[in-house]
Amino acid sequence: MSDSVLYIDPDGQSALVIEEVFSKGGMRVTHASDAEEAASRLRERLPAAIVLEWLLPGMSGVELARRLRAHPRTSELPMLMLSTRDTEKDRLAGFESGIDDFLGKPFSPRELLARVRALIRRVGGSDDAILLQVGTLVIDSRAQRVLCDGREVAMGLTEFRLLQLLMQRPNRVLNRTQIVDQLWGKRTVVSERTVDVHIRRLRKNLDETGYASRVQTMRGEGYVFVMRQDNEAWTDEL
Repeated sequence: MSDSVLYIDPDGQSALVIEEVFSKGGMRVTHASDAEEAASRLRERLPAAIVLEWLLPGMSGVELARRLRAHPRTSELPMLMLSTRDTEKDRLAGFESGIDDFLGKPFSPRELLARVRALIRRVGGSDDAILLQVGTLVIDSRAQRVLCDGREVAMGLTEFRLLQLLMQRPNRVLNRTQIVDQLWGKRTVVSERTVDVHIRRLRKNLDETGYASRVQTMRGEGYVFVMRQDNEAWTDEL
């Protein structure tokens, strides 16, 4: 993993502007004009994050994001999507594809830099020495991995952080506003329905582990990770 950002956009002029902004922010930008070139860049080296345009030649950014999220090598890369399609429906479609953040066009390049930096910080995590465990489901925050019965469970960055948030507060209901504030920050405009999208993706990630049913919806209240009341253990260890 490098400190560079892969910027996928057919507009070469925009790429030059973004490259200058990120360079001033101490980050390098690698540019790809379409999905095929992006795949070639990713085979050479993995970036710290991906910024991709919705409208790409040959393959849409939505489909590319879906494929990147499904591939083991790129499944955990932070991804931010840019688009002139900025309705709630469009944003939700973007999040359904696997992205972690969405920025409507036109946008401030400095805001883009700030959002990408935030995504990369989330990968590092503030609790990187903590191990969370419920039954055989384990979150290793240091390695940014989820394990079940010793096997890794693939999921995106936002789903990882969502599961971590819920497991840190077992049997406690968190409403959508609380989840948005924790995952994206109070100053970021994110629809609360976006939380529902990531909850569905998290459950799908956990489907084969037997723990998907632990992520429960409390109608009119929010979401909760349920622990059984028997001898099931929960640990929070350094």
